[in-house]
Amino acid sequence: MSDYFPLHLQNKINTRIANNTLRTLQPPLTGIDFSSNDYLGLNSNKFYQQALNAHSASGSGGSRLLAGNTTAAVTTEKYLAQLYNTEAALIYNCGYTANVGLLQSVASRHDTILYDELCHASIIDGTKLALAKSFSFEHNNVRKLEQKLKIATGEVYVVVESVYSMDGDCAPLQEIIDLKRKYNFNIIVDEAHATCTNPAAMWGVWQQVDDRKLFARIHTFSKAIALHGAVVVGSQALINYLINYSRAFIYTTAMPAKYYSNIQLAHEYIANNGEPLMLQLQKNIKLYRSLFDFETTSSPIQVLQNLPVEKLRDICAILGKHNIQLKPIVAPTVPHGKERLRITIHAHNTPSELLQFHALINTIL
Repeated sequence: MSDYFPLHLQNKINTRIANNTLRTLQPPLTGIDFSSNDYLGLNSNKFYQQALNAHSASGSGGSRLLAGNTTAAVTTEKYLAQLYNTEAALIYNCGYTANVGLLQSVASRHDTILYDELCHASIIDGTKLALAKSFSFEHNNVRKLEQKLKIATGEVYVVVESVYSMDGDCAPLQEIIDLKRKYNFNIIVDEAHATCTNPAAMWGVWQQVDDRKLFARIHTFSKAIALHGAVVVGSQALINYLINYSRAFIYTTAMPAKYYSNIQLAHEYIANNGEPLMLQLQKNIKLYRSLFDFETTSSPIQVLQNLPVEKLRDICAILGKHNIQLKPIVAPTVPHGKERLRITIHAHNTPSELLQFHALINTIL
């Protein structure tokens, strides 16, 4: 294999090294978990694991439009459509491809995509692949969104996250829905970090608004559900369209049949057993918020920012010595000057762990 590597690419790596922002793969974190997206602790829940298919899974043999479609996939999608209160559902192999595959296919160069400035990278990448006109609007600012809606042309898509992955705050979803009385646009909601975290809206924030006004929702299985994959839910017409035009779906090898079965089994388990875990998660969030004076959120995602990057790294190093796993979030994942600690609260965090974390942070700061 050639040892040649283009100089301009190496220069980009060197820039990251100089800026102390180079990403590297590290050994798995161990210790008290304030880092993962395993909100309900199902990765280590033996009853949950026993409920899933523990057998090994062979490959599917192809994409779902060729040799890879299975009864398990079709059955699970019908189940999810009913559970998520939509006409139809389409499973993607991960949340990234679901967002990219949806946006790339529905919006053309004659259309407009308006997205919250803090939307996930997969949403931004999807807008680029769509070739549509795309504009961000100020985070959670409905007035700024309305200004963009007034001048938007073609079919218009507004994309938000119900819970934002790096800030933990919630989109003003009902206010955005109310704008549909004045403007004709389609609402797409990424529910990745809201699904299965709150017993009052177990399957997403859509349960607390007029969900009939939503064009599409994306639910991922890699956070609270502790699997992998994602689903786009919406009208039957939308799902038929995605099957025909979503390149991220068409040209991807299907997951093995048992993976689809596990997705349904996981949802069934959570429907029957998840409420106590979500109540415990909400209790832990409430305890965390009572401990700290700085701004907190009502979601499992909490943020400590406005500190230099080296200070954030030092905090994580000290926490690591006390068996607490946490890593700083630095540029370019977040903008320069917005580096932070992204602190994730879980159902399996104990009160003593939360108190220990609070005491350490207070001592360090």
